[in-house]
Amino acid sequence: MEQLQQTLEKFVSLHAPPGFEGKVRDFVISEMSQFPSVSWAVDGIGNLLMRVKGRDPSAKKLLFDAHMDEPCFMVKYIDERGFLHFVQLGFVVETVATGQPVLVHGRKGDINGAFGVRSFHLTTPQQLKEGLTFEDMWIDIGANSKKNAYELGVRPGSPVTFDSLMRPLVNNCVMGRAMDNRTGCTLALELVRKAAESPMRGDVFISFSVQEELYLRGSTPVIRGIERYFGTVPDIAIAFDICTAGDFPGIREGKAPIALNGGAGVKVYDRSASSHYSQVTPLKLIEEIERITKERSIPFQYDFLSGSTNADVFSLESSGILTTGISIPCRYTHSPVETISLQDMKYALDLCLAILEEADVVYERASTENKSANYRKD
Repeated sequence: MEQLQQTLEKFVSLHAPPGFEGKVRDFVISEMSQFPSVSWAVDGIGNLLMRVKGRDPSAKKLLFDAHMDEPCFMVKYIDERGFLHFVQLGFVVETVATGQPVLVHGRKGDINGAFGVRSFHLTTPQQLKEGLTFEDMWIDIGANSKKNAYELGVRPGSPVTFDSLMRPLVNNCVMGRAMDNRTGCTLALELVRKAAESPMRGDVFISFSVQEELYLRGSTPVIRGIERYFGTVPDIAIAFDICTAGDFPGIREGKAPIALNGGAGVKVYDRSASSHYSQVTPLKLIEEIERITKERSIPFQYDFLSGSTNADVFSLESSGILTTGISIPCRYTHSPVETISLQDMKYALDLCLAILEEADVVYERASTENKSANYRKD
């Protein structure tokens, strides 16, 4: 797990708002430059698409996807006193932002700041009762005027991220911002390394995708990009992401029955209340994953996410791709203190490697329920 922890820490140190994923993308490319067997391309929206060629061109091809971006904010307006007013870039609830330090990514570099809020001494009982909205909040970078903020390189459109790094906890846990989805990026990078060092039977495709936090914007070009740059499409797609752990006080039983250190989440169902995206993993694919985990003693959990992931899009691409997701349980999602278990990441990696080893069998068995007995070629 030491390798996973070191790579994850490097990923978390990089800030990548939706539409500004270049630092993460450049890091992955630099890490892969030592492997001549890895070919890659960057599409027009910024997705990094990679292929590691397998030993047998006729073997089934797998795609593993991890989005690079993180939920954050963007400067909307700078008032005459130099305070920054903002919009969400992704989805964050007000309670996790109050008083948090941030980095404003200006045109001349990063600037320290924090969410400024009305202090207790200036808050009325009625305001305490009503609670805060983002309309009541602002970002303070210490600027004394709008002109001063502009001189520092801040403009409307400057992205803002939480300023928190990864911290170790006990029992294999770590805490920090952007675990969603640098955990997935870490797994994806590790799979590239392993496939490059010891080629799998079939081709392995890896996509480091952009703008997932903005209604999955970057996912649609992924399959089309693989077809354009590599002349094929994957047979199976697996989206890496986080899933919501509910193993902490105040969550009723059954609301989020995922726990840290219980194994990776295997996607059964996505249902986003904020968009039209959803996805159901084919039953036979779930059964094949269950078989593999049982035979290899790999713990796993069933993931029913109240949200959307790139798996929702991949299952609809081309003529329909056999799709699921493998997720890392995460407490306190979309906050600066997202908490995950490195042991769950190890379980996820073991599961992915096992699926790669049995890709042809998994595909053949899992796709049988969708094959038409009445297919006719004129």
